[in-house]
Amino acid sequence: MDIINSIISLGASVMMPVIFFIIALCFGVKIGTAFKAGMLVGIGFEGVGLVIGLLLTNLGPASQAMVERIGLHLTVVDTGWPTASTIGWGSPLMLPVVVGFIVINIAMLLLKLTKTVNIDIFNYWIFLIMGSVVYAGTGNY
Repeated sequence: MDIINSIISLGASVMMPVIFFIIALCFGVKIGTAFKAGMLVGIGFEGVGLVIGLLLTNLGPASQAMVERIGLHLTVVDTGWPTASTIGWGSPLMLPVVVGFIVINIAMLLLKLTKTVNIDIFNYWIFLIMGSVVYAGTGNY
């Protein structure tokens, strides 16, 4: 379990490129193209993280000044889906969920229950964030 936790602790910007690279190779994509796709995903995650950090750093004080000036009682800055996806992909549930979805896809293909492969891995963050909330509350998978 320590090995899995150390791999997961690398974060989404490291794990997602690796996952995309492996899946691309499984689908017969050339190594160079698969590597480029993985790198673009990793760079995208880092970019989202940088933008969120910049927004929170600069938007927080501006929001606080607005609250004081107008007399509002707002205590939360809503940064939207990028923050939620970063939390989801950074959770300890990431590896089992992604592997589980891939296994389900393969099983459905082999059993001829579908002709479509769900490769929209990025949007698994929705399931990951729900699982992360349950994991944070219970401490169990």
